[in-house]
Amino acid sequence: MVQRRAARYVTNRYHNTSSVTSMLDHLQWETLESRRTKAQLSMICIQDIKQSHRHPSSKIPLPRLKQNPIKP
Repeated sequence: MVQRRAARYVTNRYHNTSSVTSMLDHLQWETLESRRTKAQLSMICIQDIKQSHRHPSSKIPLPRLKQNPIKP
């Protein structure tokens, strides 16, 4: 609804016989639904990245080095 009104505003075509669908096609705007989906996926990826940094699943234990006593 908002995007359709914006398309009328941008194209300056307010007559009720003007096709909003053709306006949107002409403007080549991405649908709000697809923009929302992309935003949600981005947030999921960011959360996964943050989570993996907190709890690294591929944590490999480092070998312990033998400490030789210091001789005087």
